[in-house]
Amino acid sequence: MMTPTFVIPELFCVKGLVALITGGGTGIGLMCARALAENGAKVYIVGRRNEVLEAAVEEFRKLGTTRECGGGAMVPIVGDTSEKETIVRIMKEMEGKEKWLDLLINNAGVSGPRCTVIDQDGDMEEAIKLFKINTLGYYYMSAAFLPMLNRSPNGSQIINITSNLNFGREPVAGVLYAMSKAATTHLTKLLATILEDTNVRCNEVAPGLFPSEMTAPLLDQRRLSNALQNSEHDGSERPSKWLKPNAARTMPFGTPDDIASTVFYLASKRQRYLSGSVVMLDGGMLNRMPSSY
Repeated sequence: MMTPTFVIPELFCVKGLVALITGGGTGIGLMCARALAENGAKVYIVGRRNEVLEAAVEEFRKLGTTRECGGGAMVPIVGDTSEKETIVRIMKEMEGKEKWLDLLINNAGVSGPRCTVIDQDGDMEEAIKLFKINTLGYYYMSAAFLPMLNRSPNGSQIINITSNLNFGREPVAGVLYAMSKAATTHLTKLLATILEDTNVRCNEVAPGLFPSEMTAPLLDQRRLSNALQNSEHDGSERPSKWLKPNAARTMPFGTPDDIASTVFYLASKRQRYLSGSVVMLDGGMLNRMPSSY
């Protein structure tokens, strides 16, 4: 058993952890990657577009020349996690680089068809594509990396990034999107239960509105643009018209700090007791909507 400590740098230490993040080149995935790498973790970021991953890595390298990053690193891996063959390739590539994996963050996601009504004419192939990325990709990534996660000497963890909207009863991002994310939430619960006697825990973060490529169509384009251009964004911008007026009145965007503090809490070497939990990270947005949370 570890000696108890209440010293903040030790409680939230991620230095030396080996992490892999899908959808790690943009949005919430990149926020997670930067937070971990800037504090000493070695982070592999997975995405479909090599140029996006390389840009993220280069930005981190530049940051390392201006301030100490605790020995952390960001490493790009190109791959589409909606394809099982690609997942196997990524796993084999990781096994060639690392002895174990401490943290798997399943984050890759798409919004898919924005059907807010029950539509019998909807394209089933588009729906299948949505579920392959948002749900099945999480399952097969988790399954593929279980051996590496089990070898972690630190106690390992899977963190699934979903959405607060899968708990809502209003299909503001589309019926199919909410379905795919709700299925992934149940996957989190199943993994936590099935892996109870192993070295691997599983938890979930259900974010609200964070500026990213995927959320752009859901937000007022002008406000989102302003938020993305302002690196000192203070969260004062409000989500757009698809929320009810009383919800929009006091609702800020989430910020990188919100993501970073949550990831540190979950990923810290000292946090080994939490499993099967959903962290609702939405600024209270769900409190203003009919929901099942």
